[in-house]
Amino acid sequence: MNAAPLLVRPHWRRMAFRSGAVLLGFIGWDLYELFVTHEPDGWMTPTLGAVTLALSLALVLRDKRPRLVVGPEGIHWRAHGQDPLVFLPWDEIVAVEIHASREDGQVLRLTLQPLPVLQRVASDQMNGRRLDIPLDPLELQPHVLIAAIQRRAPHVQDRTS
Repeated sequence: MNAAPLLVRPHWRRMAFRSGAVLLGFIGWDLYELFVTHEPDGWMTPTLGAVTLALSLALVLRDKRPRLVVGPEGIHWRAHGQDPLVFLPWDEIVAVEIHASREDGQVLRLTLQPLPVLQRVASDQMNGRRLDIPLDPLELQPHVLIAAIQRRAPHVQDRTS
């Protein structure tokens, strides 16, 4: 149980490729406005967008902080690079699965312990609680993540089909 924490960082190549594709789109639109339509006012918006995207690309490539930490006491994650790590202990987690989501791509879906009766009645939540952690820009294969979770918390069920 004293396994070293598994640190999962953003997949910088995938994020750079996506940002670079959008940047090329802005530059292409800028060139189209400049040479095809010959409108002198049309170059400002795409140029500012390309510059902004280039600066954000530099920040994305510089961000090497872990987004997901699978440790001996529980799971830590952050949605974005500047957010603080959120912690969830293993005894709160009942099951895990890799789930395909339209909005977030692949997510690690955690099924949590049900709320006590009084809290369920007060919150009007009668089913088990779920939490989705996006995995899309991370540099780890999902089956490796599930195996790491099961090594640290054998009581957690794997519901990935």
